[in-house]
Amino acid sequence: MIKKTAATLLIGALGLTVAQGCGQTDVPPPPQKLKISVVGWGPDSESESTEMTYVDGMPAYEGASQVRVIGTVPADNRIVARELTSVEGGAAKMPALPYDEAMRLELEVLDISNEVIATGSSSVFTITEDTTPQAFNVMMSPINEFSPSVAVYRQGEERIIEDSTLDYRVERLRLQDLNSTQPAWLGRVGHGSAVLSDGRVLIVGGTPNVLSGNLDSPITMSSVYGDVQVYDPETGYFTDLNLNEDESAPQSDGKDRLTDARAFHTVTPIGDDRFIVTGGYTVRTLPDGAKQTRPVLSIELINMNAPHGERVIQVTDSIGQTLQLGTPRAYHEAVYVEQGEGDDAKLWILLIGGRGRDSGTTQTEDKVISEIELIDLSGLRVIGQRVDTGVPRVDHEVQVLGDGSILIAGGRNKDGVLASTQLVTFGATSVSVEDGPDLNQARYGFGLELVEGGSGRSVIAVGGYTAADYAAVTDSVELGVANINVGFSLLPSQKLATARGGLESVVLPHSGDIMLFGGRAADGSTVTSAERLRFNGITETPPYERVNGNFGEMRLPRYDATYDYMTNGRVFVFGGVDQREPMKIIAQDKAELYNPYDPVGEVR
Repeated sequence: MIKKTAATLLIGALGLTVAQGCGQTDVPPPPQKLKISVVGWGPDSESESTEMTYVDGMPAYEGASQVRVIGTVPADNRIVARELTSVEGGAAKMPALPYDEAMRLELEVLDISNEVIATGSSSVFTITEDTTPQAFNVMMSPINEFSPSVAVYRQGEERIIEDSTLDYRVERLRLQDLNSTQPAWLGRVGHGSAVLSDGRVLIVGGTPNVLSGNLDSPITMSSVYGDVQVYDPETGYFTDLNLNEDESAPQSDGKDRLTDARAFHTVTPIGDDRFIVTGGYTVRTLPDGAKQTRPVLSIELINMNAPHGERVIQVTDSIGQTLQLGTPRAYHEAVYVEQGEGDDAKLWILLIGGRGRDSGTTQTEDKVISEIELIDLSGLRVIGQRVDTGVPRVDHEVQVLGDGSILIAGGRNKDGVLASTQLVTFGATSVSVEDGPDLNQARYGFGLELVEGGSGRSVIAVGGYTAADYAAVTDSVELGVANINVGFSLLPSQKLATARGGLESVVLPHSGDIMLFGGRAADGSTVTSAERLRFNGITETPPYERVNGNFGEMRLPRYDATYDYMTNGRVFVFGGVDQREPMKIIAQDKAELYNPYDPVGEVR
């Protein structure tokens, strides 16, 4: 823990002059106040050391020459104002911002060559004639690097800065009520994550157990989590939704948490900060005290607009009966589909592949599933007839294409690693499946992303495992068009710097570049480096190009973490398995952030 009281370079509070919007000629309104509090990851100007640390204020970045403050509208990829100030003055000039919605303030530190070396940004805000003073925290960090996420709060006159970890209050209070001295641990893997419209991130369920990937062995876990926690990038805090409104104790009836604790499930956005939770494995305690791991039947809704105590509920049908899956599964993919508009719109969730129970039985065997199950959200029902693709898949990838069809690619089953793809067409009255072109390289646990432009059916596949039980990985990159007549082709000149399987890919919204994170090498070791594929354009040769250079190393080596692009431009990294010590393999409870530097608007 580090305690500081003096800002080292920049900004305690800045006066914000609000200029009139376009087309207005009236006298500008009086100045508004926008308070920007800065915390940074970098060298401390109060120390002679160049060691990276938490700094209350702007870090003393080596070579820093100027600070640029930019007003942007990220959703429109638009810059609305900017100001440039020398760092020598110890403060930055705020640009005059117009009336606008969904704006963001971005701070950039430039070196003497006008290269950006560090950035930070506020949450999204709106300025109108009635705007009241607003305050934001901005986390500064070097570009193309990982940094710890920090929680910031005050203790008397001191500002306390510490690592962001999960909210342990509910678990500690529960153990206290049980008179237990057993320390709580909430590190996890197999959790779900999703980004809210205000930039916060949901962490849903998970397990502390590290599982074998052998398809011939049943899934076994000692425990699973049922909590729903929310990470706030403004403060670095996690909050357990199960706390009562004054956060002094858990809700006595267990509300605002999953009814069925689960891991390796899906959390699917359906709009307006609502999410459908499906599948996963849970742990049941049998009458003899033994524990049994089995797939989950129930479907749950997280609605962050609902009143306190009603934000997490089981989905029921029109007569109040709990909806249940016909084929409970985990390690599956889920796709949300909207058909039509207005009152006549049909809303569907498609569950594709995974591991779970044989259809129509009560067995708990870990079958690899070939069936697609349909949940009719508008009709509050699970369709009894399932669509059999004919190809069981797990650890596969799914991508919704520009024409609304769905591509299923790769994966594995008990017969081996798959190169095949399938195209799912969701019609007005039926769902059809046809074979697509094969991948050049059979793979599972890989990255699959939609390519902007072109036919809307172009995808790029990156990395992955190529042999059973994670025994081999690939550095290959291939581009394809999901059409029966046009296949996939390797980009022979574009190899990853590090072959890896189980990686995560994140598309940056402004450049179209793809960031690649994590995964494991063929020897099972964790790959800690990040890589970047630059998008040159769908008609360019090559359309993607690996950018040489150092793109950072994770602070905590971990695999099977989640990676979410937040509205403040950072990638939020959470959970996963830390295996630095062979006899001490644990699930992580800490978060970290990655700064990919994906500037809004034109290149500056």
